[in-house]
Amino acid sequence: MHLKTSLLTILGHCMKKILFAGAYGIDSYGDDASMLALTKAIKSKNKEINFKVIARHHHEQKYNQYGIKSIEGLEYEDKISSQGKWLKGFNPEDSGKPIYKLFKEIESADLLIVGAGNFLVDYSIDILKGPVPIFLILTLMAKMAGTQIFWFGISVGPLNTRLGKKMSFLSGILGDKLTVRDHDSQRILKDLGIFKDVIVLPDPVLGLKRDTKSDTKRPNNFLEAHSQAKKVICVSLRALPSGARLSNEDFFNILAKTFDKLIQEYNYNLLFIPQCVYEKGEFLADDRNVNSAVISKIHNSQSCFQITEKLSVYDQIDLYSNATASICTRLHGSVFSIMKGIPTIGLNYNKKVKEFYEWCDLPDFTLDLESLEPNKIIVSLNIAIEQRNKFRLLKKRIEGEGEDIIDKYATLALGS
Repeated sequence: MHLKTSLLTILGHCMKKILFAGAYGIDSYGDDASMLALTKAIKSKNKEINFKVIARHHHEQKYNQYGIKSIEGLEYEDKISSQGKWLKGFNPEDSGKPIYKLFKEIESADLLIVGAGNFLVDYSIDILKGPVPIFLILTLMAKMAGTQIFWFGISVGPLNTRLGKKMSFLSGILGDKLTVRDHDSQRILKDLGIFKDVIVLPDPVLGLKRDTKSDTKRPNNFLEAHSQAKKVICVSLRALPSGARLSNEDFFNILAKTFDKLIQEYNYNLLFIPQCVYEKGEFLADDRNVNSAVISKIHNSQSCFQITEKLSVYDQIDLYSNATASICTRLHGSVFSIMKGIPTIGLNYNKKVKEFYEWCDLPDFTLDLESLEPNKIIVSLNIAIEQRNKFRLLKKRIEGEGEDIIDKYATLALGS
């Protein structure tokens, strides 16, 4: 074992610099909330640690408000720049400067934290492009540098390609400490041949608490949706990934019919809350564009209110306050809503959604896309509202267990 790694295993409390890698810099509130929760928990144990994050658009320093400095990675900043190319530094015309700079950052860190999120997935994969190859490259750099690697609340899969499985296997056997946020991810790693200890912990966002001194910012459309004499349903949508059994067009049509019924027959206002507001990637990767596409199909769109502003993580979570219920495709739409004690149903586009509801002891409140239809959504929503006390009790449970969950992540990361 590398001398640096051996010393840090023994003296985790002496760490000075931690580097995060994941889906950062793309305005994804769920990923950002996960990182924020862990940095706060680690800071409570060691105030001397400095944090950096590998982020797209690092020059914007989006994480300064949380005391985290952004650095450049190997991904291009937008879809157009990346077309026909591998990662930065790996194309024939590239210099090796981006690779060297990133290696020096990893080398100077005491710990590389990869995650949280659905990082090991091969919807899109090339030998040097996509999340799985990036994961492996970072892992190899850390191993060469003698920097420990901590998997932070990873969801694994789907992995459908031979290349994706082989690369994920290599990343797994080279990682020092592995945590995943569901048992299915643990099973997939075992099936790949990774027999080391893989620890299952719930979603780290459950441990995030707002600073009591910070002010809450509520956008105008939030205030308008709640100011009328109507109850409010929060809606958190995303486009479906490639390979889904339902097309986005069919998905959007089902949702529009559902929402028209909720407006006409139940007199609800709908508050559309984007969980990812990244305008420099694929068009439908920005949830605001998904929301607009669905609303354009709703006849009673006067009862629809969209959040379009970029907010802090704390203000984003607060958007779910005071709602009657929530309908969520995005995993962290469900997480944020349930943290607020709101009756919530999840549209199961990925097994991580179902796994989260099972942890909540609410398996009946997820709906599979294969059999999705307006009446099923509305029936499930009404049952959730009728059983709102379950969600209130769950909120209390999370308030009690959340701090322990994130503390376990922090303890494992620091090796203490």
